[in-house]
Amino acid sequence: MIVAVGAVTLFSGLGDERLRLQAQQAVSTLAGEDFNAEIGRVGISFAGLKLIGLSVENARLTASADGREVMQIGSARFGLRLLPLLRGQIELSSARLADARINPAAIRVEGGGQQLPVFDDKGLLDTDAALAQLFGGARRLIGLFDREDIDGIELSDIQIALGDDDNALLLVRSASLEGDAHGALALAGELEFRDRVSTVEGQAALDADGQTIKTLAVQLTSPLPDGGEATAKLSGSESAAGERLDIDGRVAALTIPFGQDGSFIADVDVAASMARGTAKVEIERLDIASGRSFWRFNGAVGPNPASTHPTYRFELVSDGSAVAPEGSPEPALPVVARLAGLWDPEARRLSVDEMGVRSSQGEVEGRAAAIFERGKSPGLEMALDVRDMPVGQVKQLWPWFAAGGARNWVLSNIYGGHVETGRLDLTTPPGRIGNGVPFGAREVSGSFSIRGTRFDVAGRIPPVRDGVGAVSFRGSDVDISLASGTVFMAGGRTVNASNGELTVREAHVTPVIGKLRIDVEGDAGSVLQLASYDPINVGRFIDLKPADLSGSVKGTVIADIPLQRSIPVESLDWRVDLDYENLSLAEPFDGQTITAANGNITVDPSKAVIDAQARMNGSPATLKLVEPLGAKPHRACAQHRTQDGRCRPRGHRAGPRRLAVGRDRGRTRRRIV
Repeated sequence: MIVAVGAVTLFSGLGDERLRLQAQQAVSTLAGEDFNAEIGRVGISFAGLKLIGLSVENARLTASADGREVMQIGSARFGLRLLPLLRGQIELSSARLADARINPAAIRVEGGGQQLPVFDDKGLLDTDAALAQLFGGARRLIGLFDREDIDGIELSDIQIALGDDDNALLLVRSASLEGDAHGALALAGELEFRDRVSTVEGQAALDADGQTIKTLAVQLTSPLPDGGEATAKLSGSESAAGERLDIDGRVAALTIPFGQDGSFIADVDVAASMARGTAKVEIERLDIASGRSFWRFNGAVGPNPASTHPTYRFELVSDGSAVAPEGSPEPALPVVARLAGLWDPEARRLSVDEMGVRSSQGEVEGRAAAIFERGKSPGLEMALDVRDMPVGQVKQLWPWFAAGGARNWVLSNIYGGHVETGRLDLTTPPGRIGNGVPFGAREVSGSFSIRGTRFDVAGRIPPVRDGVGAVSFRGSDVDISLASGTVFMAGGRTVNASNGELTVREAHVTPVIGKLRIDVEGDAGSVLQLASYDPINVGRFIDLKPADLSGSVKGTVIADIPLQRSIPVESLDWRVDLDYENLSLAEPFDGQTITAANGNITVDPSKAVIDAQARMNGSPATLKLVEPLGAKPHRACAQHRTQDGRCRPRGHRAGPRRLAVGRDRGRTRRRIV
């Protein structure tokens, strides 16, 4: 109490004006020589014997060059050393700033510009200047503690305006700087940006010469919105060759949402460095791991001197990456890659003008760009070309967010062979990705010509092998064409397939049903076996087996192909239109022997229509038959039905005859000529 009263007496003796001048000098000392301090009310504060100090309210800093306001300070407190104070001297021991706002845009540098002194006259990052500012700032802070005998500086609720709106505010929730007279400095703090809180820790120390930064280390840790975490570590030192800064960063579970198309989730590790005289940021390692895929790059980024406006150029190469996207049944694909392009900070556009990915058996080339707008998902532009590459490798390199319906069908239904030529185009504006609306025909499209592949059509239909065809898509519409191929079935039977088309419209709308049209040709037994699979399954209507038929058949199959398991087969439409030559039945049909038949059969879910010239029981005959299907109608007996309705055996009669069979309201009518 006696000491406190004595301190008050001493403060009174110093006078208000001297206290004001001393407080103003203290603020100016912390700010530096490029700024002027203006302070409001000055008072005395007590918080124990060791916490006697000056309190300042409503202070402001202005730039010495033009008087623009750089910082507003709500309150500041400067701790004073007690013994010097008892001798009538004012010596600072600590400083505490609170409720302040800093406006970096008001800081003008030499030449009248508003760029910070880490940028050149074009507004591009000058790595030498950035290194000088970083190490020079650490040196000034260490010198501040050494020169002024200040033990620590505390900050709380300091806003730093990084833009014109409140979303661009960086809040220093709390921070502390501690130093000593031996050239050591320690930093710890808590930052907040867009509702995300980060922690920062750092240390710096001078060499024995008192001028060179021997060690500089800063670590920043920040949570990500979707549960991941980002960590950045900076470490550096000064030497006779100049400054060097090493940067190690890691982002765990980085999540980029793509709306209904899912999210891209990856772990990212980067090791980079800046050294005086290089004029670039060297990227020693950039690792991106997502699921089974792993990309490893190295390269550099730096100012682009050839550009008429400020841009940065970059180049990344990889010789040890593996691509294996989620949902792909293919093994991981080892690749080498090269990416080169520009970053335009004014247009907020990242352009990859040279993009190449090469495997042991082919290469994908193209270009891409990303356009960024605040508060929106990035816009994307992409054009990829592929030539003479295995289908399995192209499947691995197809971007999962581009034409998801077509990509999923290809992943699940095409195997083996080579893509002779292919192209994929994607164009979306900022905010388009992830808005829940599928890409339209003008936004995404592509086509691939394929040879020697296996097409799995759908369901239980056997695959078409040795296929030659193409896959094309526009938006969510997919067209698969088959020029030629062979269907291999159980027992070794085969059917030649050609001129096939499978169309899928609005693949994003359930139920997803494709429309198949395909020409088939083969022996009669093989074609019958092919028709026995869903969704046609003629075995529901006739008792014939493939071994019961001989002869040759060709024609067209049209069918709805379900691309989802939950679709009932009975609800699907189909039609089979076949021409046959020299068709014979191994077993009598309704007691009649049928051989050497030439004609046509057309079958759909409601009926079968047969029109043929054949030999019946060895005699020429014209057959016309309409057989209702679906409700298990009574099979007509192969006998002449008299007018009284009784069935009588029809004996063998030489010479040609004509048999017409139909059904009328459940009654069978036959006429033999």
